[in-house]
Order: sequence, then C-alpha cells, then structure tokens
Amino acid sequence: MSMGEDQDRLAELLGAAAAGELTDAETAELDAWAAADPAVARERRATLEAAALVDSSWWRREDPPADLEDVVVAATGRGARSRARRSRVRLAVAAAALVAAGSAGTIAVDALTGGPPEGPPGTLGAYEPVTFDAPADEARVGAEVVAHTWGTEAVLEVEGLVEGASYEVIFLDDEGRRRSAGAFLGSAVPIDCRVNAAVLREDVRELVITTDDGQVVRSAELPAVTG
Repeated sequence: MSMGEDQDRLAELLGAAAAGELTDAETAELDAWAAADPAVARERRATLEAAALVDSSWWRREDPPADLEDVVVAATGRGARSRARRSRVRLAVAAAALVAAGSAGTIAVDALTGGPPEGPPGTLGAYEPVTFDAPADEARVGAEVVAHTWGTEAVLEVEGLVEGASYEVIFLDDEGRRRSAGAFLGSAVPIDCRVNAAVLREDVRELVITTDDGQVVRSAELPAVTG
C-alpha cells in the first residue's frame, strides 16, 4: 500500500471509529496500526476527542451539506476515499481528516462545531487563559492551557526571547513535581507552538517556562479544578 493509500485508509478508519461504525475486523486493524505507530495512536485519540465535541445533532443528519467534501479537501489539501457509508460516517471522516491536518485542521474542526467548548478550569477542550507573574524582561509571552483526556496542553505565543536559546515548558503538579511539556527555541520571529505533558489538568498547579539552566522566565499559578 502506498503512502497516499495509507493516508486514505487511515482517514477512513478514523472516521468510522469516530462515528462508531468500525467492524470487528476494522477495529483489530486500527488497533494493530496504532500499536505499531505512536503517531497513529495520537491521531486516533485526537479524532475521538474531536468527535465527542461535535454536537450530537450532526450525527442525526440524513443529508450532509452538498459541499462538505469540497470543504474538507480545501481545508486539508487531500481527501479520503470513502466506501460511502451512512452520512454520519462521511462527516466523521471529514473531522478525522481535519484533525490529521494539524493546526489548520483544528481551526476547521472548531468552525464545524461552533468553536471550542467553554467552561470552568478543567473543561475538556476549553482554552483557559494564563496570567503570568510580572516578568523581568520585555518579551511578550502569552499562554493558554487546554485539558485533555491524555494530559494537559499549553498553547504559547512568544516574541522577544533570546534567539537560539532553549526554553523548557514545565507543569508543576499538586505535589510540586515537575512535568515537562517539551521545549522550544527563541526566534527572531513570533513563535506559535503547542506542547503537551502527561499530567491531568486537575493535578496541575503551576505553569513555568525556564531557560535550559533552570532560570525561571515566566511562571503562573493556575486555578484549582473543582467538581
């Protein structure tokens, strides 16, 4: 199977999974694929989460919009070869393809669902603004955190940090343990990046950005998750 065929088949399987339409054989196929390829496992988790955010009324549509396929192709740069399952599977394939497309897919999925959910800290998929303590430099660092079933994501907008310097993004949990979410390099141009840590939002108490030698560049206490 060629790379293009692999992508088509993956989009089809993810769409069917999101719509609850996988056969036993297809479930086994997708499970084996995810076990062999961590990227596929991540796409499956992201697709199922995106599907959970789609209002259930979408799945009850007997006739999806006539231009749905064109919208998906335009947003992702590629389409999925479907075997023409029921219309709710076609919509799920669209969501799966958009998620697989990365940040552009996130924007398109938000457009399909009316935007990300809103709610108190800890709401799955909601963007929670972060207010950093007063900084000692003039760099612009903005952040939001997003709760997921697999951990916590930090969405960063950075401008003015030292070009080429390494910065680590850390979540501190309720016991003071450091949970690394990854790192980025300072740049001469504005940075937009997303990093993730394997710690649930309800266990996170602080977001910290440090230099590679441990100097704190930004820190913010996050509100406790209740309920």
